[in-house]
Amino acid sequence: MKFPLVFAVLACILSTSQVSAQGSLWRTYYKHPISTFETNRWSVAQVNVAIHPSARVKGGTANIVWHGEGSGNTAAKVISLVETATKLGSQKLRGRRAVNLEIVIHDFKSPTPRVRRMQRTDVGVHHINFSISVVDGKSGNLLLAPIIIEGDLEALTGRFAKAHEEQRQGQHARVSQHLASVVQGFLGQGPDPRRSFKRFAN
Repeated sequence: MKFPLVFAVLACILSTSQVSAQGSLWRTYYKHPISTFETNRWSVAQVNVAIHPSARVKGGTANIVWHGEGSGNTAAKVISLVETATKLGSQKLRGRRAVNLEIVIHDFKSPTPRVRRMQRTDVGVHHINFSISVVDGKSGNLLLAPIIIEGDLEALTGRFAKAHEEQRQGQHARVSQHLASVVQGFLGQGPDPRRSFKRFAN
């Protein structure tokens, strides 16, 4: 399946769906997990990740903000992180039908270093919105139209960030593991990760 078709479908979904956190309420959410009757038949042949064409990587209104791992291509880093997390979250699928998971990232905004250094521990959010669609690995037929997933996670700031880093566990590992759990739950292969929480924005 070509990404342009996925983008067109997503445009229709986003025009009628509210996928951004409102105020101080943030959440990990999707409407419902895929039935295990279906997913137990699948095995993942490919994971393809792209950033939505309308998402901005630079500027004050950027949708893609990631300050981990030093300098470099921000978009490429985010794509790599999401790809790795998706593969980890889907590794339990061992069925006979090969499928491709098509991921489109809409928002991936993590706190700046300044926020992470703040003494307050009730600020900062990893605000992550993406979609997953499923395509037959052989025919290319769409098996599951794009589903929007909200993958928000509290950021660690202040003493919590410092303690985490002292254990050599940076925000990359924490966000990746969180997204893997979200994907696993969505595929019906793990605990339900859906929840909401209150947090001051970045």
